[in-house]
Amino acid sequence: RRPIGAPVIPDVMGRPLPGAFDMLIAGCGTGRHAVDACDAFPGARILAVDLSRTSLAYAVRQTRELGLEDRVSYAQADLL
Repeated sequence: RRPIGAPVIPDVMGRPLPGAFDMLIAGCGTGRHAVDACDAFPGARILAVDLSRTSLAYAVRQTRELGLEDRVSYAQADLL
């Protein structure tokens, strides 16, 4: 098990990840991946999109309860 805050991917093609960067999570569902990404990548600003308004509403509630609303934004979008 990785330590909390340790990046899942410490580098991309041999280059270290920047301290702050933008991340897109396409098809975020209920937001679990977005919350996990906040843990794995402390410097990431995340845009999570999904088609389902119901799933997005749940994701927004969970993100607010965890105090991560300053790092995660949600939007409804069709990936096609």
